[in-house]
Amino acid sequence: MPNSARTQFVASLLERRLPFVLLSVLALHYLWFVYSSAPNIPYHDDIIDFLRFVNRVATADSFWAALQEGFRQYNEHRTSASRLQVYIAYLIEGDVNFRTLAVLGNIALLLILFLFYIAARNDRRCWLYVLVAALLLLNLRAYRIVLWGQPALAYFYVYFYAFACIFALHRVTPARFLLAALLCSLSSMTLASGQIVWLFGLASLLHQSLWIRRCSVIYPALWLLLSIVMLLVWRIGFIAETPELSAEALAQLAKSHPRVLLDPTVSELLIRYASFFMVILGGAITATNTYLAVCFGSIMLGLLCFVTFRYYREEDVRLILCCWFAVATLAAVAVGRSAMLPPESALLSNNRYGFFSVMVMCTLVMEMQLRLSVFKTSMAYLLLALAVSYSVWSYQRFVGPLEQFLSGRYESYNESPYYVIGYPMSATASIVAKAVKAGRYIPPCRPYPSCEEQTLTTDSLRP
Repeated sequence: MPNSARTQFVASLLERRLPFVLLSVLALHYLWFVYSSAPNIPYHDDIIDFLRFVNRVATADSFWAALQEGFRQYNEHRTSASRLQVYIAYLIEGDVNFRTLAVLGNIALLLILFLFYIAARNDRRCWLYVLVAALLLLNLRAYRIVLWGQPALAYFYVYFYAFACIFALHRVTPARFLLAALLCSLSSMTLASGQIVWLFGLASLLHQSLWIRRCSVIYPALWLLLSIVMLLVWRIGFIAETPELSAEALAQLAKSHPRVLLDPTVSELLIRYASFFMVILGGAITATNTYLAVCFGSIMLGLLCFVTFRYYREEDVRLILCCWFAVATLAAVAVGRSAMLPPESALLSNNRYGFFSVMVMCTLVMEMQLRLSVFKTSMAYLLLALAVSYSVWSYQRFVGPLEQFLSGRYESYNESPYYVIGYPMSATASIVAKAVKAGRYIPPCRPYPSCEEQTLTTDSLRP
């Protein structure tokens, strides 16, 4: 084989074929891990948001009543898109299986990686870039929601729908416009923060009509009108939950949680917003050190600003808009949660917030790989090594807490009725019992999971 042909073969092997194989193995292993580890046990939001919904739809008097149940708000969210997925899975399988829902939720992460591939497919190193993104995304940093159906469907799909909407609007046509509107609606009906994507859809269309001048201004005008209509529809019958506490309850809350802001000044509130935002933004690389989180968050925000101002004149700004959407959803969480939850508590105890940071990091790294010439050299393999190190660290750091989290779920299932914060146990147990009686949910044996091992051992001894 001539030297030039051998060089081309080695380059193709390292840049395309081997990364594709490794990416496939990583994705399959991740899905296998989720399927083999997620228990078919409803937990907290699973019961109220999903199982109660299936019970009510199954016994609804009319199709309109079933639609109303699907549209009913859950806390400060509309979760109609997730409920639709749950009900379709229920119709296919014949019962609500929470292991299936966990797998279904994590498939959204693979769909996001597919969008990254679409953005990079014209680059000869596209599979290498997507492999780096996959190593940053498919790990245990947000371990609490990886194996938990309701938040997996909510947190993962709100990003997929939003990113897919932004991708659909690229080089907009009438058909793409309608598809993007559907995807934005699904994002809005997954989490409350999904409504923000309408703003980024408008930014994409304004960029194409006013800067690139490849589409008519009619598109952003129609999009703005449609956004207003859909956001008004979202608020039909919506009730803002603002619990009123007595003076005694407020005093007790202040005593037990001194960092909670009960009657803050404007300056105190802004400082809390900013600190909460920066800590959570940098939470991808740490779960304990707030100073490290702020430093890493500042670096990511600075790099994103640099990439934005450097490349906003380019035709393709899809990943830049996706990055800013991820930042905006994090900012929305900061506004909604920071007064009641100090930044250090959000970093230490609320593991799900780490996913916001991971999503910003993953999308930003993908954009930088495509834009910066330094990653067209051997530096790409250094970045791959860093991504591998991050993935290994996340498994080593969070596999212990994940096992403790699962043990707590098993113990709760084995020893008590189904506990959900804010609801009496009699009500939640009644929801599950109704589903079990009707065959809509088939619970595993108790004590779980040891009873399954005993069953397998007994079955293996039968002739």
